[in-house]
Amino acid sequence: GNHNISYTESRDGNETAESPSLTVNIDTTAPTFESVEFISSNTDPLYAKEGDVVTMTLNINPADTWKSGNNFDYKIGTGASKNSGNFTKSETTPILSRNRNYTVLAGDTGSFTVNTLTFKDTADNDIMGFVSPYVATTNVTVDTTPPVITIVQDSEIGPVQSDIIEIKVDDLNEEIVSYEYGFNTTNICNAGSIYGNAYISETPITINTEANNGKYVCVKAADKAGNTTYRALTNSLNIDRTPPVIIFINDVETGFPSSDRIEITVS
Repeated sequence: GNHNISYTESRDGNETAESPSLTVNIDTTAPTFESVEFISSNTDPLYAKEGDVVTMTLNINPADTWKSGNNFDYKIGTGASKNSGNFTKSETTPILSRNRNYTVLAGDTGSFTVNTLTFKDTADNDIMGFVSPYVATTNVTVDTTPPVITIVQDSEIGPVQSDIIEIKVDDLNEEIVSYEYGFNTTNICNAGSIYGNAYISETPITINTEANNGKYVCVKAADKAGNTTYRALTNSLNIDRTPPVIIFINDVETGFPSSDRIEITVS
C-alpha cells in the first residue's frame, strides 16, 4: 500500500520544520494465475489446420500490473517447445489478460500444453498458482493431416447393368457429414466438382442408372479441422440397362411357300 515518509532535523536540540512527506507504494502481493485459453480462427474454433491463427490468452485474477518480458513456453502435442513471445506490458494500469497469436504450421499435431510461465508485476512479484504442465480447459486440437481416401472397390470398365463401388476414409478427427460423392466430366476432382451424395466409409454404393454415363465418380472427405481430400475413381461410368431392340426386316410370309427368308436386325 501507500506509505507517507517525512522527517525533522534537529540541530543543537532545536527542531527545524518537518520535511515534505514522500509517498512510497510498497507492493508485496504476488499476481495470481487464472488460466491460459486457446481459440482458433477456424470455422470450428476448437480445431486448427495449417494457416489458421490460434489466439493464446493469458489470464490473471485479480487484475495487476504487467512487467515487460512476461511470456510462456508451450508445446503442440509432442512437438518441439515454442515460446509465446512477450506480452504487452501494462506498468501503470492493472489488467486481467493479454494475448498472443500463433499461426499453425505444416506438421503441427495435437493440443496445446503450457510448460513454463514467466510473469512478474511491476513490483517484481513473481506469479503464483501456475502448475506445470498446464492443459487448458479451452483448448485447440491442431490437425494438419488431410483424410486418406482408399478406393476399396473401383468403378468397372463396363458396360455393366450396375456398378458397385466402395470408399474407405481414415482420419483421426473424422467429419462424417462431409463424406460426399458426385459425377464429373473429367477425372480431375477438386473443390469445384459437384458432389452432394452422401456415402458411408467402407459401405458399398450401387450405381444403376445410365444418367451419368461417361462421367467419373468424384469423392471427397474432410476432417473437423477442415483438411479436405478429393479423389476420382479410375473408370468413367458405363451402365447399360437398355434391352436390345429387335427389328424384323423380312418377316415370315403367309401361306405355304417352299422357302421363307427372314432378316432380323438387333440394336
